[in-house]
Amino acid sequence: MKFIKRLIRKERSPEEELDKVKFWAPEVEPKADKLFNQNVSKFLMQDVVKTARHITQASWDIFKKIEDEDIIEWRKSETFKEMHQLYAKINIWTIDMILSGKTSKVRSKIIQHFLKISQKLLKFCNINAAHAIISALQTEAIQRLFDSWPKMSKKKQELFFEFDALFPDHEENLVLMNQLMEDLQANGRTFIPYMAFNKR
Repeated sequence: MKFIKRLIRKERSPEEELDKVKFWAPEVEPKADKLFNQNVSKFLMQDVVKTARHITQASWDIFKKIEDEDIIEWRKSETFKEMHQLYAKINIWTIDMILSGKTSKVRSKIIQHFLKISQKLLKFCNINAAHAIISALQTEAIQRLFDSWPKMSKKKQELFFEFDALFPDHEENLVLMNQLMEDLQANGRTFIPYMAFNKR
């Protein structure tokens, strides 16, 4: 888990990352809602750091509103509902974007681009959004693209295996992810945790 070990040393909290870019020009960098409507060409041209920042901004805007009452009555919480909706939106966006690729080579590029975005999301301590993307890559619809996965670089294939171990498809085996969150908490880091939504 080389990438995960490096991540623990280099992560920045959502607040720290977003404070760096609070003077962005919106006409230059599209916000998260616009990202979800991009075509494949624009998506692949979009800088992964900017994409991860906008997703983290959307996540943080919701997460920071969570109160104790929301945690106690999470099934009735409108804030938890918003987080769930954003998670689902990211998840579906990932699947749809990959399947919209016209060739196996293009689909391979899209998968690798999403892996890069996931890297940045974890660097910004946005575990929930990173999980949404990796969960999409683990779906049968994406896993059965047998002509696309082999076209990925060896480095990106290894990265996916690391993510697959960190975010296993079976939620009863989340040892590494729980360890990651415990380490972040022990180091006093602010982070957006995986919210434990039912993926299927």
